[in-house]
Amino acid sequence: MALKKAEELLDFTVSFKQQPIQISDMAFRAETAVSRGVDALKATQRRWLKTESPEYEHVLFIGYKGCGKSTELNFFQQQIEEQYLVINFSVYEELDPVSLSHVELFVVMMEQLFRVAKDMEINEAYFKKIGKWLASKEIAEIIDKHLDAELSVGLDKKIGIPFLINFFGRFKAAAKASKSLKTTLKTTVEPKLQELIDLCNDLIREVRRKLYLKNKKDIVFILEDMDKVHIKAIEDIFYNYAPQLTSIQAKTIFTYPLSLYFYTRFAQIKGYFPYRIELPMVKTFDKDGSKNEKGFETMRNMIAKRANLALFDVNLDLFIEKCGGCIRDLFLMLITASENALNEDRELIIESDFKAAYTGLKKDYEAQIAEYREEILKSDGQSEIITHYPADFYKDLADLAKNPQKKPENTNRVLLLRQNLSILGYNGEGWCDVHPILKDILKDKGLI
Repeated sequence: MALKKAEELLDFTVSFKQQPIQISDMAFRAETAVSRGVDALKATQRRWLKTESPEYEHVLFIGYKGCGKSTELNFFQQQIEEQYLVINFSVYEELDPVSLSHVELFVVMMEQLFRVAKDMEINEAYFKKIGKWLASKEIAEIIDKHLDAELSVGLDKKIGIPFLINFFGRFKAAAKASKSLKTTLKTTVEPKLQELIDLCNDLIREVRRKLYLKNKKDIVFILEDMDKVHIKAIEDIFYNYAPQLTSIQAKTIFTYPLSLYFYTRFAQIKGYFPYRIELPMVKTFDKDGSKNEKGFETMRNMIAKRANLALFDVNLDLFIEKCGGCIRDLFLMLITASENALNEDRELIIESDFKAAYTGLKKDYEAQIAEYREEILKSDGQSEIITHYPADFYKDLADLAKNPQKKPENTNRVLLLRQNLSILGYNGEGWCDVHPILKDILKDKGLI
């Protein structure tokens, strides 16, 4: 559903929905570069549009959930798509976000490439090469057991783009739904992964060769929502398979969770990704706790683009102050406030509606500070279960809230607190702070 500016409270669920702004709705995007302290993708845009950049680069686009990464990537796509064929897909939507395998990423990329190539003439030698891969013992076993045995009947006679779109689409769907196929991918396909990567790169070259027909000069992949995948799956993919990911011979942007950026193991992969772009939260307060007027102005503008301000009989700064520059939380509070007003048969949002929205968000954040068990691999190869108690998390939060440097230790607990937005990152020196809602909780508990 397209965005529309709210002219009544009933419109708020659409106007402030928890989805990125699509290219067709970019008029609703508010400029945030000044208040974030960085124009995150500007250098990449300049390098790809105005200079002779290499045929392929691999970029990590890093940020917290709810900070607006997807909207910024859609805006970036809008800026470059006159010259580039952009293949943008959500890993979270296309694949299983709980137990994602690196092999599945290449399966989806192949499906997407064949969809792009459906009206192109592909070299016959390529079909022979991929036909040989499909007929291999390992892939034939997957077809028979997990896809459709009929796919392998007369395989040599029906290799073509429609068949391959169907094959990789079924492969993707089966991998998303079947635990046994995931095991098979690990045991039989992973040893042959290089063959699949080679086929992917060969197809990229085939498509690139025909891009003049679309008046494009090259291909760009954007792998969206990888930061929404289960953190252990993403950790495994990037730390164990970075060489495979960066063997894609095309310009590629991977979204990446900020919690794993501030992590000791990141040193193992940063050499594979020389281009790393961090998108911080909108800065509504400075490090010393003083109000950042530019940040508040940005958030007010964001609201004004999506709703008639005559619908508010309350100071918007109340909402902005408690969201901490997190766009997701701001929008969530606005929707909750509108629903509370409608429940009270009112046409305007008043301060009691803000209080209801604030209370709801506060309950959510308090509920997520809970006992957490994690498995730690020790140096001797044995695993150990470590339990983190709520008091441990609250201590870490209180320590950060009282720390004038605003730079916490990068422990596993702090990583978890970054991941659930209890700790938010800002610009400048890369400092961070406790979410304003949790600061209130800490005050309620007498911890600060």
